Amino acid sequence: MKWLLAIVGGLVALGAIGATVTPTSSIDYAEATDEERTVWLKERGDEIGRGVSDGLKASGMNHAQMALSSKEYDPERKEITFAIEVKGSVRMGFPNNFSIQFQDQMCPVFRRSGLAKEGIRTTFKIVRSNGDVVRSDTISASVCDRLDAFKARRQS
Repeated sequence: MKWLLAIVGGLVALGAIGATVTPTSSIDYAEATDEERTVWLKERGDEIGRGVSDGLKASGMNHAQMALSSKEYDPERKEITFAIEVKGSVRMGFPNNFSIQFQDQMCPVFRRSGLAKEGIRTTFKIVRSNGDVVRSDTISASVCDRLDAFKARRQS
């Protein structure tokens, strides 16, 4: 339960930090070279990665327990993958609405970053030290659009 609270706390902190993410320079992804795409993806990924790290720290997690361990960029697949490593014994349960909470915190950050406009996906994996994936969630324009539709239905 401690890990779950830390992750949810980290998401809340990330959402607050994400409010400071400013819209970034645009790119004509279709016309850009692979090198330009990679540079642009790394700039966006570094900004979001800082938010993830800051969010984990703000939630009380330190690098001995949970930390952003890697970022992978695939300009061809239009994807950035973040791995958050959980160290030590992990017994992690997630509430049924964890994905909704995660999406609710990440979609505004994702949209402001310019990634949604270019059709980029971001995948966040929570992994154990041995590489086993505990949980994986993806944020994309379609995921955020579905979340918006879900929230609109709940309000009506």
